[in-house]
This record gives sequence, structure tokens and C-alpha cells, in this order.
Amino acid sequence: MKQLKILLAALLCLSMLCSFGLCESAADGNWYELSGDDTVLTVRLPVEENSGTGWDYEISNPEAFDLLTMETVDGAWVASFAGTFEAFGNVTLYLRQTSSRTAAYEIDLFVIENNQLEIVYAGDAVDMQVRTTGDANIRSNPQLDADILGSVDKDTICAYLDEFSTDSRGVDWYWIYIDGISGWISSRYATLETAEYETTVENPTARIVEVTGDKINLRSEPSLKGAILDILSNGDTLTYLNDTATDERGVNWYYVRADGGAGWVSSRYAQLR
Repeated sequence: MKQLKILLAALLCLSMLCSFGLCESAADGNWYELSGDDTVLTVRLPVEENSGTGWDYEISNPEAFDLLTMETVDGAWVASFAGTFEAFGNVTLYLRQTSSRTAAYEIDLFVIENNQLEIVYAGDAVDMQVRTTGDANIRSNPQLDADILGSVDKDTICAYLDEFSTDSRGVDWYWIYIDGISGWISSRYATLETAEYETTVENPTARIVEVTGDKINLRSEPSLKGAILDILSNGDTLTYLNDTATDERGVNWYYVRADGGAGWVSSRYAQLR
């Protein structure tokens, strides 16, 4: 019975692709839509055919929600999803560009017992992280002969700095930060995943860092040598990530989360509250 219901949902989805304008250009802003009495979610995102950029997906609760159809239509990646009739509850759908490996969008939804879908949030995705799958070296460049900056044990979580590179062997490397070191880890010993947090409820006692200067750099490491990740403005409030480091000049740096991701800001231009 379950398989029959899923098949019917897939057929309904295919019949509605063009009637809802999903076969048109992906240039408009309508990148997702519910159909079939709110039982089918269809996502449409642009494909860069010349560069080979496409999309892939990850489902947080595949027991309750799964892929129905996926195809490329007139320069757009079109995928449809529905409930499985086996489980219900909260589900998050993550959508990533295959060329960047970063999550571009997410849709948070709730699968009701009648298999209808309620969308709670649709927009920019949450941060990514790198988890090591074995003991791994952190290198200065994305290649095997690069200098070793440090090492991490298996099942260690590192901050992902939103950049990857592919070496001459076709192996991907992730640019990461951990314990004051920013460098590269091979995907043969690590995996890129959506960052998970213990709670989605904001901690009322959490400390913040307030920027007290204008055009202040957010850096990849607690040093003036760190790569610039973002430019901060006077009055910006950042989440303090419970880590402070001191550079060779004796200046403290705060590890924070900003719109540009996680990084370090100098205490000369910011105040911990």
C-alpha cells in the first residue's frame, strides 16, 4: 500500500511540473513549491551547463521524507520530494551546489500524519563542518607534499572555511580551522557535513562580541596573517564561540560567528560582553 501511494505521488508530481511553470527558466525567484494538496515538494534551481555545476541533496530524516523524481529541465535542476508514509515529524532538506560542496539552501518542514507537508523555513542554509573519518594531517596547501601544520584525531569536528580544492589525483581537500590552525585536510580522511548544534533554542546566557571599529577584518586565525573571511562594521554583534587567543604582540583575539562564518576578530576593535 505504501509503495502504491508513493508511486501515485510521483505520477502526480510529473503531471504538475509544467502546469506550475517548473519547466520554464529557473531565473525567477520561485525555487520551491508545494503541490498535490501539499503532499509534494518540488525544488527548481539553476544549472550552469558549461561549468558542469549541478545540485545534490541531503535529507535529515529519510525515514519520513524521500526523493520522488530528479531531472534537468531547460537549464534547471528539478527535484520532487514527498513523505514516505512510514514516519512523521521534522525534516530538513539541504541543497548543495556540486561545484562548491557547500550547502546553499535548506528547507525545514514538518511531515503530518496524512503525509501533508508544512514548510517552516526556506532560505539560506546553515553552516557546514568537516568531520574526520580517520587520523589526518592538516597541510599548508591542498596537496600531499605540502607542509604539515598539525594533525587531528579520528571523529574530530573542524570549522569549514567555505573553500575546497581538487588535487592532481582528483582528491578533494577542505580548508578548515581548528585549535588556532587553518589549513587543508584531505577528503580521504574527512567528510563535509551540515553543522549540528545541541539545541536550536538560543542560550540566554551566551556572550556576544560587539565590533567597536569600522571596516574590521574577520580572520581565519588569531593573527594579522590570517586570511580575511569577512569585513565587519561598527556596532555589529557577533556570537562568541568561547575561545580567546593571544598573538605574538600580546593582543587578544575572539573566536566568533558572523554572517561570513566563524573566524577571529581582534580585541583592539571589538569588545566581549
